Amino acid sequence: MTESARAYYPPPLLFTVESIIFSA
Repeated sequence: MTESARAYYPPPLLFTVESIIFSA
């Protein structure tokens, strides 16, 4: 999932967003 998201989103923004969502 992370690999696909990274391919779609070049910037590491998806990772940060996911981290916040998982934290919340």
